[in-house]
Amino acid sequence: MNKIINRRLIILLLFVLAVGVTFMWWVAYSTDKRMRDELLVQARIAAHAISIKQIISLSGSENDLNTSAYQRIKLQLASMRNAGYKCRFLYLMGRRPDGVVFFFVDSLPEDSKDYAPPGLIYEEVSDSYRRIFDTKYESVVGPVTDRWGTLVTALIPLRDPHTENLVAVLGMDIDAKDWNREIIGRSSIPFVVMLLFAVSIVLMDSRRRVVKALRESEKKHRLFFENAPIGIIHYGKKGIITVVNEELITILGASREKLIGLNMIDLPNKMMTSEIRKSLNGERGYYKGEYTSYTGGKTINVKAVWVPVIQDGDYIGGVGIVEDITKRKKAEETLARRLELERLISKISSEFVGLNSDDLNAGIDRALDSVGVLSGADRAYVFLFHHNDNLADNTHEWCADGVEPQIEDLKDIPVAEQLPWFTEQIRKREVFHVPDVADLPLEAKLERDHFEAQEIKSLIVVPMRMGNRMVGFLGVDAVRGRQIWTDDDQAFLRLVGEIFTNAIERKRAEKDQENLQTQLTNAIEMAHLGPWEYDVANDLFTFNDHFYKIFRTTAMQVGGYTMSSEEYNRRFVHPDDISCVGKETQKAMEATDPQFIQTLEHRMLYADGTVGYITVRYSIIKDAHGQMVKTYGVNQDITERKRAEDRLRESEEKLARSRKMESLGLLAGGVAHDLNNVLSGIVSYPELLLFDLPEDSKLRKPIETIQESGDKAVSIVQELLTIARGVASTKEPLNLNDIVREYLGSPEFIKLKQFHPAVIIKTDFDTELFNIGGSLVHIRKVIMNLVSNAAEAIEGSGNVIVSTRNCYVDRPIKGYEDVNTGEYTVLTVADDGPGILPDYLERIFEPFFTKKVMGRSGTGLGLAVVWNIIQDHEGYIDVTSNKNGTTFELYFPITRDEIPDKTLPIPIKEYKGHGETILVVDDVESQRAISCKMLDALGYKTKAVCSGEEAVLYLKENTVDLILLDMIMDPGINGRETYKRIIEIHPKQKAVIVSGFSETDEMKAAQKLGAGQYIKKPLTLEKIGLAVKGELNK
Repeated sequence: MNKIINRRLIILLLFVLAVGVTFMWWVAYSTDKRMRDELLVQARIAAHAISIKQIISLSGSENDLNTSAYQRIKLQLASMRNAGYKCRFLYLMGRRPDGVVFFFVDSLPEDSKDYAPPGLIYEEVSDSYRRIFDTKYESVVGPVTDRWGTLVTALIPLRDPHTENLVAVLGMDIDAKDWNREIIGRSSIPFVVMLLFAVSIVLMDSRRRVVKALRESEKKHRLFFENAPIGIIHYGKKGIITVVNEELITILGASREKLIGLNMIDLPNKMMTSEIRKSLNGERGYYKGEYTSYTGGKTINVKAVWVPVIQDGDYIGGVGIVEDITKRKKAEETLARRLELERLISKISSEFVGLNSDDLNAGIDRALDSVGVLSGADRAYVFLFHHNDNLADNTHEWCADGVEPQIEDLKDIPVAEQLPWFTEQIRKREVFHVPDVADLPLEAKLERDHFEAQEIKSLIVVPMRMGNRMVGFLGVDAVRGRQIWTDDDQAFLRLVGEIFTNAIERKRAEKDQENLQTQLTNAIEMAHLGPWEYDVANDLFTFNDHFYKIFRTTAMQVGGYTMSSEEYNRRFVHPDDISCVGKETQKAMEATDPQFIQTLEHRMLYADGTVGYITVRYSIIKDAHGQMVKTYGVNQDITERKRAEDRLRESEEKLARSRKMESLGLLAGGVAHDLNNVLSGIVSYPELLLFDLPEDSKLRKPIETIQESGDKAVSIVQELLTIARGVASTKEPLNLNDIVREYLGSPEFIKLKQFHPAVIIKTDFDTELFNIGGSLVHIRKVIMNLVSNAAEAIEGSGNVIVSTRNCYVDRPIKGYEDVNTGEYTVLTVADDGPGILPDYLERIFEPFFTKKVMGRSGTGLGLAVVWNIIQDHEGYIDVTSNKNGTTFELYFPITRDEIPDKTLPIPIKEYKGHGETILVVDDVESQRAISCKMLDALGYKTKAVCSGEEAVLYLKENTVDLILLDMIMDPGINGRETYKRIIEIHPKQKAVIVSGFSETDEMKAAQKLGAGQYIKKPLTLEKIGLAVKGELNK
């Protein structure tokens, strides 16, 4: 009997299970269909919000990235994606004639790994996607797997309303996992009902087997019940709660113990309990709205269904299904607000498109009213900059009822001065969002005081820019309570700011256009354009007074307002251009285009015979037979323009030469640095060897010769450093007469005379010559180079004249557009040689440019050195040359300072040491050896290391009196960083900086840290001795 009962029970349960599974499948199928319909509705809404015109303007390539249409559509897609329920991607696709499907734009930011740039080919596109392009019918397809995952997609074809042609397809993707979870979640209620029904059947089974079956069933039920993604509650006939699951406990905000035994109508929310009462009366109850937790600690949004359970016609209790829909509701509210913001943006944009400039202020006031109300602010305003963006005015303001206006007190505000931190933020194009003014950082104290004086508690400000120019800023603030604005609000304010900016700039442009039109009208009247007419049949020109003004003559002077073409050419066309004008006229006669218009430029003759330039613009009139009968034209004198173009071309050539000099200077500086390191041994070792050799040693003469050669090499390096600039930093009062006299008695000059005995050097000095401020060694180098070049330029016998004079400059010097007006001392070196060819004259100051034999008479650096030295001394050079000779005039600014007395050589005992310890830091081994030998010879104890890192390690365990620190070491840290680390160990460590290069920012930085003076390689005993002694005595 039990077997029969069990068999029947099994059959019944299988039947119920089959019905339940079928029902669940049907529910799942219905849910899937409904979800697809809902997804299609969301996609339709998204498609409806996108402008077809903007899509048509896209090219489907990277060129779209900088277009406003692309940016606006991307912003819309991003907003709708964020608002869409579980929407993963939102995008527009297109199809090319060859069938390739590509992306116009998607909703993801450009830094996202899933971002699809415009023009990206959708290689995995499925046939279901392609059918949309063919059928042009909307559909939901999927799940489909591609590189972005497995997705369910709503596809909406977008058509041109005028042509019905397919423009693009909008796709909205839902992750397949989310899709399946949603189906399961929505299908759970019938599954629970089915399960409860099955349990009820089992309860009717034999009493003998009910306990075991009930336990097993209850175990399964409890497992599902407790893990259900929605809240489930059972209550009895009188509303007493009997069972709740974990999700319901979470939603109601009370413990299981608190809820079990509680009457349903005692739940806190009265509106929900009124629906519960319906179920207690045998009716279905439904509630959707807010619910405050039982403890009152949290308010959420819920959707609840209360189903009465009827047995044999009698009410025995009920089942409640409660779902937390807070996130969904927030998403819906966010989407609704975004749509509201977009509608307002569309409204404002539409109004401003057709807004008359005279109504701009009223339009901005109306828009501020809408912005203030929608943003929930107490005040909305616009500030515009003026006076070179230094001052700002509050030009427009809206205030909520009861809020005091501030516009009259906010005029001519020096924003950068009064609100520097705020100004820095908006000039970075950042949104200035302050939810609580009291939380502003310490560096924004001025801003906090300013805002609190206006009782502002929260504010948000967006910059208004036109290109790189700051036009002003748009802001809203709250004075009656603190407020936080969302990212959507910020984006909304940015768009409104852009609309205002474009409208304001359009008004300014219209005003500028009016002014320009007035100026243009005046310019046309003042330009005296010369119109004319030519009668082909009678070969007769007809002119007016404006025409004759161009040629600086009158109708009376030439005999009337008409003349033949021959006379016109003879009087007004340059003889060399007559044939060209005739050819152009012949082309016009042969032209078949009825709209033929031609512009001709040629030289002209003024009435006084001088030559100018003219443009002639003319059109032709032909008869029915195609014969030219009339020509109408206008002439314009472009002589000044041509001259201006010539001056511009000369300026551009000078600029190019200047940049070339700068580049070569940088190269020269780097080469000089390396050569100085190499020359240190050649210059320094002979000095050390001579220091120990007796006067009668046979080696003294060869070593002195080596030393002289090294000094000459150093001189060439100094020329390279002069090209690199920045070498004549130390200047003193000098007199050019004294320097020239000293040079004319020098060994260098005597040697020059020996090479050019037929050249006579003459002088003409101004006895009242003013002093100049300069570097003696470099001014002497200028004189030596110029005199040497002048002597070498003379073939055979000739004269070189060196003269000086005082001069007041108040006009441009040839080769310089601007000069500083004032008093100058002028050094002139003139020769009567054959002169410099014009093609060479433009290049003589370029480094390494020479027409001499390289290696024998020059390096090509001499005049480049002269140029850079004059530049360093803020002077000017004027060069003139012809077949009778060349003259260099050098202008130096004068100084009123007197020349100090010369100092005597310092005896070596004055800078010898007394056993102090010196740490030599240099990356070049030979440099370390030279420095140590010199310091040893001067009576110091030395230790050498090869890098900054090694120096730091050494000084962690040892102390020294002074560091001789190389500035440039490679690889590894440089001198500045080395010294910085050392003073962290020994804060008062003394140091002398050594380098083969000119003074740099890194050297200055090291000296600011506490390092001593800087000496330049190659080193000498006196140079290193004085520097070390001076630093030790500090």
